[in-house]
Amino acid sequence: MKYEQFKELMEIPETYKPHHIDQKVISPAIEELKKVNIFISKINKDKQGGRSIKFIEINFEYKDEELEKEEKIKTYKKTSLVEDLEKRNNISKEENARIAMEKIRKIRENMKK
Repeated sequence: MKYEQFKELMEIPETYKPHHIDQKVISPAIEELKKVNIFISKINKDKQGGRSIKFIEINFEYKDEELEKEEKIKTYKKTSLVEDLEKRNNISKEENARIAMEKIRKIRENMKK
């Protein structure tokens, strides 16, 4: 996803520098996602040869509780959230990314309350 689109979807103030985004947006979101058994496995910020970030990719691991109940073992499934949504909903990567960012933004809003 384009980094500017990520910042827009997350309603990040334009005055935030990348380290502010990591500290004030991404880190709190990681902690909130852990509470619902979703773990960020990788964050890739692509600068494409320059100094500023052009794209961001966030990969998630989630705990599959139904499988654990059935088999009585801990199982972690690793996947890119965008790819997982695309498989489930058969919609574009851009739309899936927007949905994923909207979910994260809602979690952030709940944290503020």
